[in-house]
Amino acid sequence: MEDMLALDHAFDKIYHSFNRFGRTLGSDEERHPEYTRVLLDSLGGPDGVPCNVMVTGSKGKGSTAYFIARLLATKSPAVGLFTSPHLVDSLERIRVNGSVISQLHFMQAFKAVEPALDRLHDILPRGRYIGPVGVFAVLAAWHFHRRGAQWGVYETGRGARFDDVAQVQHQASVITAILPEHLKELGPDVEKIAWHKAGVVSSQTKTLVLGSDNQAMEKAVDRQIEVLGADPYIVRAHASVGIRDLRIDAGGSWFTLELADGRLWVDLRIPMLGRVVENLRTAIATVEAVAGKLNEGQVRNVLAGARWPGRGEIISQRPWVLLDAAIRPESLGPLLAELPPFDCAVLSIPDDKDRSGVAALVKRHSRRLILTTCSNPRLSYRLDRVPPTEGVSVVSAVNDALDEALNTLSPESRVLLCGTISFVADVYRYLGRQVD
Repeated sequence: MEDMLALDHAFDKIYHSFNRFGRTLGSDEERHPEYTRVLLDSLGGPDGVPCNVMVTGSKGKGSTAYFIARLLATKSPAVGLFTSPHLVDSLERIRVNGSVISQLHFMQAFKAVEPALDRLHDILPRGRYIGPVGVFAVLAAWHFHRRGAQWGVYETGRGARFDDVAQVQHQASVITAILPEHLKELGPDVEKIAWHKAGVVSSQTKTLVLGSDNQAMEKAVDRQIEVLGADPYIVRAHASVGIRDLRIDAGGSWFTLELADGRLWVDLRIPMLGRVVENLRTAIATVEAVAGKLNEGQVRNVLAGARWPGRGEIISQRPWVLLDAAIRPESLGPLLAELPPFDCAVLSIPDDKDRSGVAALVKRHSRRLILTTCSNPRLSYRLDRVPPTEGVSVVSAVNDALDEALNTLSPESRVLLCGTISFVADVYRYLGRQVD
């Protein structure tokens, strides 16, 4: 009980200034990420490790950061990983060598940071706050430093230019695929989104990795480099690592990688489906640019145990259940095109996303479709407005929808669970799983 009270106290402090003014996140320009830098500097700059890698993008940044950290761990005894958001427990955001920070170590980090955080709260101008995710990133940096990590890998939030996490010093910047995502906050178009993401390139950036071939992103990066007067080494992942012979089965994805220097790694396997192979390519290009060549054995060993929640995740074989956090037709379509039909699919797509588009796509690939919600109160689901459609049912309570999909089918059935990351968290809670 005492430990839980201490943890509650820590979270109250982390969210203190954010909650004090009752702020909701509007446009990114309204944010003040510089307070994260102020907090880091007041602690002596615990983010000053030999090399930090900052990962941003519209899709795939979490799994890309995960792969980078796993691959770097083949070259270094201690690698830190910071991701956001969490699924079940806030401590999931902070890991060293794949292990989630313990409550004991989290509290040690918080007690070290708390005095400086209190001083910052005292001097914040009225109506300003330090972002909670920024505080978590500071705690991660402190923990990585104390654990002797030679590398820190950080995932930004939805943006980068005005992102708290991007205030962490980073010598390498990675930009995954960009999509017309978060148009309300970052838009109104892909060019503006690219401008936000290009903000991950700082004056400290020595290496820049582009995970996709996107003209808007290229232009935004060129402008950012010109403004900074920087000269980073630029790596284009699609030119550095080619993907061949991609195929999927019930156990995962099989593929061959052809590297620019002629190395050929045949019949690699990863127990995940979807765009994760593209994210792996970006991770390999990044690690080879900042830490030297990988060998085939190292990569195969990393892939054998690879798992990232809700990203093409096969969570059961009998029945065969696929869990994916896709919320856009263009993200989910290529995956469904490679898979046999599903017996049942459960979708949790909020009102501000393209629910009708995703539902129409999934309905073509599933005999039955269930629309549901999630437990996140900040997301809106007006499922009462969904018109009656044959083969489509509405089950508002997420656990009831999962009961219906998972407990009424035979072991030979195939089930798709797809929706927002909050829905992925609900699935984990439903199954009683922890994120390791």
